[in-house]
Amino acid sequence: MRYPSFLRVVFGGLALLFAGQASSQVTKPKTVLEIISNRVIWGKDFPLALAQMEALSKSDDKTAELSPTKMTLSKLYANAQAADASLKSITKALIGAERQDLFKKTKKNFPFEARSPKIEVVKAPQNDSVFVSLNFGPTEFLRPDLRITQIEKELGAAERVGYRVYEGRGEERPLIITYHSYADGAIIFAESNYSDQPRLVDRVYFDTPKLVTALKSSLK
Repeated sequence: MRYPSFLRVVFGGLALLFAGQASSQVTKPKTVLEIISNRVIWGKDFPLALAQMEALSKSDDKTAELSPTKMTLSKLYANAQAADASLKSITKALIGAERQDLFKKTKKNFPFEARSPKIEVVKAPQNDSVFVSLNFGPTEFLRPDLRITQIEKELGAAERVGYRVYEGRGEERPLIITYHSYADGAIIFAESNYSDQPRLVDRVYFDTPKLVTALKSSLK
């Protein structure tokens, strides 16, 4: 997907977008457990990402992002030096992740091959900022060509829908990101008007503390 030259989509401040925009169509919201258990939505390597969430909830950056093939953290930094504290925090948090309760429960309920990620500071392709990435090698975290229409079919209407508009430079058209929030904001699906495929899910955001709290009490 090609975004405007100045932008990487960022989660920061997302909660503000949802004020007063609750969906009137929600009857019985899906729980976190129901959402993460849905096989239509997630790719074969999703449990590997899910198992890291408790460790990430203890780091400085508590919002994780999944694109179809990548796992990253949401905070942007001016340069690698500025990201160093976050890099160390995440590295420390992931040490011994396999001994944590959520990792064990995920592996029991959704068996996967454990892999340790290479934790990297990556330059954002659209500008000079950087972010932290967890590189597990080739992965499939989301189902290929997953669309918001499929999300709505499986999970019902979002509890809240929010928008963020980024003005383009010169003749670039504005970028509009639409956020579809479920489970009280623990899981948010995002789509972009820059996608070549209508309503394609660009990425999924996870509020790791909310996600972990919900799953530790519901996964056996």
